Formats: sequence, C-alpha cells, structure tokens
Amino acid sequence: MPSSRENCVSLKRSTPTSLPRWVRACAAGAVLAVGATGLVTVPLASPASAVTQSGALSVEELADPGSDSRPGMRWWWQTPISETEALREVRAIAEAGFSSVEIAFSATFWASDVQRQVLGVVLDEAETLGIEVSMTMGAAWPVQTPNTGIGTPYVQKELQYGRVDVPAGSAFSGTLPGPLDDATGERPAELVAVTAARVLEAGPEVSGEAAPPEKSTVLDPESVLDLTSSVVDGGVSWTAPAEGDWILFAYWQRDAEQNVTNAFDPDAAKAATEYLDEHQIGDNGAQLGKVGGDLFEDSLELHADSLFWTPDFLESFEDARGYDPTAYLPFFFAHGMSHYWVPNEEPTPDFAAVDETGERVRTDYYTTLTDLYVDGHLKPYQEWAEGYGVDFKTQPAYGQNLDVIRSARELALMGAGIEGESLNSGDRFPVRSDEATWRFALDWQRTLVAGAHQGGANRVSSELGAQFQGAFEITLNDYQQLMDKEWAAGLTQPYVHGYASQADDAPWPTQDRFWGLTGESWNDETYPQWAAWSELTDYWARGTLVLETGTPKTDVAIYSTDFLTTSARGVFDPSEDATAPDQLFETRGLENHGYSVQYLDPKGLVDAGAVRDGTLFADGPAYQALVIDERSIDGAAAEALADASSNGLAIVVVGDAPKVDSSFASGEAGNAKVEAAMSTILASANTRTVPTQADVQPALEDLGVSARVSWNDAPVLTQYRQSGDTTYVYLYNTSSETVDLAPEINARGAVSEIDLWEGERNPVAQFTTTGTSTVVPLSLEPLGTTVIEIDSTQEPWSGAITNAEPLPVTFDDGGSPVWTATATDAAELTRADGSTASVSAELGADRAPLELNTWDLQVTSAAADGGATIQVDGLTELKDWREISGLEDKSGTGTYTSTFDLPESWFTSGAGVELDIDGALGTSVLSVNGIEVSRHVGRDTTHDITEALRPGENVIEIELATTLRNAVSAAGGVPAPFPNPGQVKTHAVGLTGPVQLVSTQQVPVDGTPEPTSTSQPTPQPTSTDGTGTTAPTSSPGNGGGSGSGNGVSDAGGQDGDLATTGVDGSLAGFLAPLGAVLAGTGAAFLIKKRRGRVTSE
Repeated sequence: MPSSRENCVSLKRSTPTSLPRWVRACAAGAVLAVGATGLVTVPLASPASAVTQSGALSVEELADPGSDSRPGMRWWWQTPISETEALREVRAIAEAGFSSVEIAFSATFWASDVQRQVLGVVLDEAETLGIEVSMTMGAAWPVQTPNTGIGTPYVQKELQYGRVDVPAGSAFSGTLPGPLDDATGERPAELVAVTAARVLEAGPEVSGEAAPPEKSTVLDPESVLDLTSSVVDGGVSWTAPAEGDWILFAYWQRDAEQNVTNAFDPDAAKAATEYLDEHQIGDNGAQLGKVGGDLFEDSLELHADSLFWTPDFLESFEDARGYDPTAYLPFFFAHGMSHYWVPNEEPTPDFAAVDETGERVRTDYYTTLTDLYVDGHLKPYQEWAEGYGVDFKTQPAYGQNLDVIRSARELALMGAGIEGESLNSGDRFPVRSDEATWRFALDWQRTLVAGAHQGGANRVSSELGAQFQGAFEITLNDYQQLMDKEWAAGLTQPYVHGYASQADDAPWPTQDRFWGLTGESWNDETYPQWAAWSELTDYWARGTLVLETGTPKTDVAIYSTDFLTTSARGVFDPSEDATAPDQLFETRGLENHGYSVQYLDPKGLVDAGAVRDGTLFADGPAYQALVIDERSIDGAAAEALADASSNGLAIVVVGDAPKVDSSFASGEAGNAKVEAAMSTILASANTRTVPTQADVQPALEDLGVSARVSWNDAPVLTQYRQSGDTTYVYLYNTSSETVDLAPEINARGAVSEIDLWEGERNPVAQFTTTGTSTVVPLSLEPLGTTVIEIDSTQEPWSGAITNAEPLPVTFDDGGSPVWTATATDAAELTRADGSTASVSAELGADRAPLELNTWDLQVTSAAADGGATIQVDGLTELKDWREISGLEDKSGTGTYTSTFDLPESWFTSGAGVELDIDGALGTSVLSVNGIEVSRHVGRDTTHDITEALRPGENVIEIELATTLRNAVSAAGGVPAPFPNPGQVKTHAVGLTGPVQLVSTQQVPVDGTPEPTSTSQPTPQPTSTDGTGTTAPTSSPGNGGGSGSGNGVSDAGGQDGDLATTGVDGSLAGFLAPLGAVLAGTGAAFLIKKRRGRVTSE
C-alpha cells in the first residue's frame, strides 16, 4: 500500500540483476545506480533520459515514469475567463500530477479574440510547466464550423428515396416522387438517380419518419432498371413491364439536419480545418507545435434520417467495390442504421431479395462508408495536425455503422491518437462484474484496442469517468477501479472527464459543465478530494508505463463484423443503459483459463501478413488462434484465413461453417471462393469445429494452443507485454471475492512484482519454474490487480518457495525470505531444490487483532457560506455521516482520532503492525503519533505502521475527504435548464469501518540454499553503526536472533547462512561501496526494522 513519499530513490540494477526493493538510499543531488561493474554515482536525470536496458524498466522510470506516461485532464472552457484564472487553473491541474490538459471549447468561449488570447497565454505557461496542451476541434461534437453548415457543400449529406407503385403494364408519367419523409418538399434536395424494380412480395410501405417496416418488400434484383437518363424537367414517363407489379424509385441527396461537417468528404475536412486555423488557433500555431499534444475530435454521434452520403458516393463505391450500385440502391435502406446510436441489431430493411443479395449489398455499403471515413476524415485531419507538429486524436467510429477495428488500425498506422470512452462503452460506478453493461464494455474496449495493436500502437487513451446521474458523487477510488478494469482490456492512459473552468460569478460549488446531470466538473478550490489526486496520478503513470512498454500480445482473435453501439442511453434513467447488448461473444470460458481475447475485422485478416511461428500479426499482437462464428465471410478474408491455416494458424469454427461471401462484389464467384477456402480450413489438422461459443476453450486445448498466461477456472483478466527479454503481465480480478490462483507464465527468469503505488520492483519469493515457464501462486483481493515482471536475462532465484498455494512469504529488510503470520500458525515450505522448511509462529492472546471502537471526529464542512467546524466526540461506532447527528447533509473533510495502548509483546523482534482500514468512503491521509504514514484513495486498505508506533499510548488520525454530493443536494443542486431528480439525492460518505490493528510476526525461512555463482558480482548484506561505515549483519533485517521465541524455523535440507544469504545471493559486496558513497555525501545508511522499507537518516 502507498505510504508517505521519501526523498530517496531505490537502488536496483537495470541490468543484469535487479537488487531487492529494500535497498534504498538518499544522497543529495545523486542517483545511485549499479551497473555490471559495480556501484557508480551519476547526476539526477530527468525521467525522459532514463534508459531502459535489457527490456526491463529502469529504477528511475518506475519511480517517476515521466510526463509522457502521466494522465490527462479534460478542461472545459465554458464561458470567458481571465488570463489570471486560466493560469491558476492550469497550474493546479499540473500540480495534481496531470501532464496534459485537453481544452474542450464551448460555443460561448470559442473562435474569438479572447479565446485565442487566453489560449496563447496557456500555451506559454504549459511550456514553463512542462505539460502538453491538447484541444478539441471546435466547440461541439461532431466537428462543426460555420463554413461547413447547412447550405454549404461541406455539410453532412444523406440519401433518401421516394417511391410510387406502378402496376404491371401500367404507365407512369409525372413528377418524380419526393423523399418519403418530406411530402411537402420543405427540405432542398438534389436528384441522384431514378430506378424501377419488380416486386416479388409486397411489404408495408415506409413513410413519414421512416421507421423500419415489420417486414421487407422483396424485390427482384435482376429486374432493376436505371431510368435516370429518362428524367426530363423533374419528371419521367415510363411504362411498367407486363410481368408483376413495380416500384419506381427516386433518390434524393440533401443536407442532414444535424448541421455538422461531412464526416466522409475530404473537401469538407479541409474547409473545417481552414476555419479552425483562423478562428481557433490563430497566431498560436508556433507555440502549439512546442507544447501541443493532440487536436482532438470527441465521439462522432452522427445523425442522418436515411443514409450517410457524399456527393460522389456512387463513383467512390464503384471504384472500391467494382460494380455500379445504382441498381441496388433500394437494398441500402435499413432505417436507423445511420442514426446515433447504431441499433444493437440491424433493423428490418425496407427491401430485400429472395437470396442474400440485399445483405451482401448493404455490407458493401457499410464497407465503403468506412473507406470514406478513413480517407475523407481520419487521414485529412491527421495530415492537418502534423502541419502543427502534433497529432490528431479521435474516438473512432463507435456508435455508428462503421468498422471500429479497421478505423483504429488505420489511425495507428498513420500515427494518430486513439481514444475510448468509459461512458459510451458501458463502464459504470461502482465497478461490478454483474452490472448490466460490464461485459459489453469489456468487448467494446477490446474491439477498439485490437485495431490499435494490429496497427502497431500501444497507447489507447480513455475518456474516463463520465456517468449520467453521477455528478458530485464520484470518488477517486471509483476512478481507480474503473481504470484498473480498462487496463485489463488494453486501454492505457486515462483522460479524466473533467475540470470545469470557473468564471468570476460561478455558483458554488462549481460552474458545472453538464448542469449536475453528468459527473464530474472538478475544480481545485471546492472539491474536498482534489488534494489527493497526486497519489492516483502517480499510480496511473506507472500503470500506463508498464502497459505501453514492449509489444502487446494477445492469445485469441475473434472474427467480427459487428458495429459498436453505445451504452450511454440512460441520461435521466441509468437503467436504460441495460438495453445495450450483453456482449459480443461468450468469452468467459476463455478468460477463466487465462486466454486474452481481441477481435479482428475482414480487412484486418486480409492485411495481417504471413503467419509466423503459428501466429497472426506475428510482430504483435501475435494471435495464436482465430475463432469464427459466422454464416458468411468476406471472400478475400476467407482466402487469407485458408492461407493462414495452411501455415499453421489454429482455427476454431463455431456452428456451421460460412458458405456465403458477405460481399456482393464477386457475385456467385465469391460464394464459390468462400466454399473452397472453408473446405481447405475444415480439412486442416489445425482446425476444430464446435457447436457453441462456450466450447472454444476446450478446442484450443485440444489444438495445443495454451494461453501465454494460464490458470484453471479463475475470473481474472490479463494483459501481456514483451519488452526485449523482459515479460510484463498485468492481472485483474474481476470478482467481488478474493481469488487465489497460480498463473503459469510462458517466461523464465528473475521474478518480481511491480508496485504501481510506490514505484518499486519487489522480488517474488514464491514461484516454480517448469522448463520455459514460471508459475506464481498469488491472491488477488476483490477487484485487485498486480503486475508480474520476469526478466529472462537473469536466472530464477534458486531458493524459491515452491508450495502450490499462495503463502505469505516475502523478503525481510535484509533480503532473506520470511514467512509472516497474523495468528498462531505453522506451515511446511518446499524449495526449488526439493528441500523443506518448517515454520511456525505463536502469537498470544495479547497480540490478537485490536479493533478501534472509540473515535473523536472533527468535520470541516463544505458549503457555499464557507462551511463550519463540527465536533463529534465519543463515537463508538463508525458509520455513514448521514447517520450521525449534525452531519446528515454534510460534505467536507473529517479528521478521525483514536487513542489506544499497545503492550510490549507487540514490539518483540520480528513483530510488525498493520492497520486495516475498511469503508473509507473518500480519500484518506493516515497519521500515527503525529507522523504521516500514508495517503490513499482506496476504500479498503492495509498499511504497515510498525515504525510509527511505540509501547503504551498511541494516537491514530485518519483525515477523510468526501464527495460534495450531500452538501450540493442540501443546497438544492446546481442551476440547470431542466428538472433533474438526481440533484437532491444523497449517498454514503465518511469512515464506516471497521478499523483494526493486526499484529504480525516474521519468521525466517532457514536453510535457504546458497545462490549459484554468476558472471556478475554478488552483493553482500551489511548494516551500519550510524556513522556511515559498514559491517556484516548478523541476521537479515531482524537485528540478530531468530524472532525471540515468537517465531521458529526448523530447516530440512540444505543449510544456509542467514547472515550472508539474500534474494539472489549475498549482498556485502554491494553495501560496502554503498557505504562509502553515502559517507561521501554526508548521509548515513541505516536499515530499519520495517518490512519492505529502508530509510536513510
């Protein structure tokens, strides 16, 4: 758990051997680093200059990952603010640990002299602060500028049809039918084409608001006639053939009423950027190039009443698909598919064919639409951004009938930024795997990340934390848990939603960007939890660093043609979010055995390149298998899959194999192509067929495809990174229960755990190596995470404990393995060499856990009038403030104080004390006897407070900062233009407990084998006498002795000298020169009896 920061750096080798986490020193103006030849001192380097060697993250990188790994903060510019206020706010955001601000303009503070002037001042200050400034492209989403609105050539276009029924043999002569949803012709429209088709089976006519019909009208695609050339003065004369009834169609292009820039037209993108150049950026271009992060486009959220369109769509379609679509235009129309948000399932189309022609034609329409989105939207905006020396970043394609995987991959290939969104994907507070949209959010995010990884990008940021009806009640722990889950899907960098600029006349507690409807509109002056951000931003920076290190690898790709809809549906009623899909594929059987999963689109399969070592996208994400559960497949993709199968890729086919080409471009030849390819695949020894998605995991095992990180039946998700010879594995427990598991990682070497809170590399004492893999038994707390590092340049520690079940075995302050008990207990330990050790501890009744039941509480309330100080003494039960007299409607900061006595028995050699804090509903600062021990954002945390305690009387203080929800509700909410019942709700705040002291006892694991010799010098353990000179330690970390009778160890097997044996060998050779260095700086080095920590005095 995190503790107070110390002004010192850990001494560890970048290469070839990591030193234990307990070797820490402070020396003014110096970083101590150990290289292959010994100890050296170097000037303090900036994080950016830290060099990662042998693929492993360096000590400096872990301690301070640098600005590129730090999170960002969206910064809403709502109404004009002064330069002074803008500077104050950007400094506050930077001080909280954010390395980027993302200015989100509003219409009232955009494209004006004042906006450009304040922007210039902020850009100058950002250079001083060392942070980046990103900004939205305009003041709304999607992109819209005055020169690309309705009435211009650049506004979003749509295609609608009108129809007239013509009986067999009848003549029609007259004005062409207008758009079906504009009977009076109020909206200007331009004729695109006129066709006629024979009806095979009549369905209901679509009219009015163009709702999907109950069933499709069936047309004969072979009968379609193109009558466009027969149009004269807006009318046509035509006689229907004698066979069957007919429909005459007129197709009209018009401006979409949404009034946004056309997302499929490069000329429209160019016009929009010209406006942004002049009116948003102005003279600030040069400075933007120095500190600019991204030019950012928020979620698309495009609306059309019919079909998305461009003026040259017919030509673009024919160039891409190889056939003229005019005759097939009726089959394009499935009303609702061009709305935001795209429906869960395609609505009943207006028209169908007796065979798959309609579906295949619509697939070609959607594919062409993605082509145009990539070439007419993504690429022009990236090229424009590059002109400023920055990148374009967008939340690509989701919510629309566009291919998200391909769009993300194309962005990655062009070097642009890719972002997801917690709100749209379906992640909600509190994080629970049984929440209605939890699994869909996971699939949503894995789909986006898949495209990024396939295109070679590691970074996928997340617009984190927006939640309908969540204003003023989001804790920093909520944000942490949300990002922990999104890390497990492969997203890497959070952008918090968000900080709201504050005008001089801003109401208390904030000038809310969304009128109290959507959380959260932070500011640094009124939100009680603001001061705790730096703890979380440090944690996030290290997690981002790990997940953006090396090459991401994923075990299984699932062939997908799904569009990604949104879960952000319940603006006033969050339960409506549950109408989003449950999931894209049943992957729990895979996940529960360690398999990581992503999705792959048809074009991605074609472009994946040669299979190498049995993997697809061999340079990353290196899929070991592909799963397909489709009845149709793109013909080119089928051929690519057959080729991959022939070259060793494992394939699992769920249900009936596809027999139809999903594209109409090749006609019947496409179907034959698919059948031939699938025949090859099904005949391969690398293929298995299964009846259901739940059967995929056993099939993979039968094929010999193992997860890179595998276990048996645990609800855990994983991310895998390969950085040179170093492997990083991120593990996330999805459940609300503690999970014990023993992941087998396909790497062998020195095993460490990366502490994302402290930025430390901690050697792991318990693991088993089996050939080329490593098994690491561990326990993950509810929603818990860990990062395992395996450095293959080093040999595994020969003294590893190899018990199968996870045990409390770590290393003490002297680097020797210890077993820790919290009650009278015993264990039989086995080692890598087959020897055993018996350990036991007896903790008497006087060392039983002590629950703190008496508290005094002082609250400084948050309120528009400045608040008040409220004293509540003699609390005998920790509970929600709403249940405490005088605090029922309060928010703010409360300081809890408890006094207690501890007997001498809690301070015997090898003893320690942990403080378990449960139910901290807010951020907390823990102090013991006036010494600040820890700052944390967690709800349930454990803290080592050994060094701050003393026999006899002790005082604990827990300062807890709450959300603002209850105080805002008491004040009647914030100004809003609409009624919102959520404005006056309340929620639980305060310290609800229990809070408990737990006595611990470390027991040395005797008989640790001597390490095998290596080519590198092996450090030896030493202690100091406080004068800067060094001497051998008599016992590692305990100050001598074997626990003073509190813990005993009975070795069985090889003997070992505890005075000279450490994690990877003896350490005296290391600490001797270390003492000399510290003496030279005037610092004394003292190993203190505190588990996992060494301080310098």
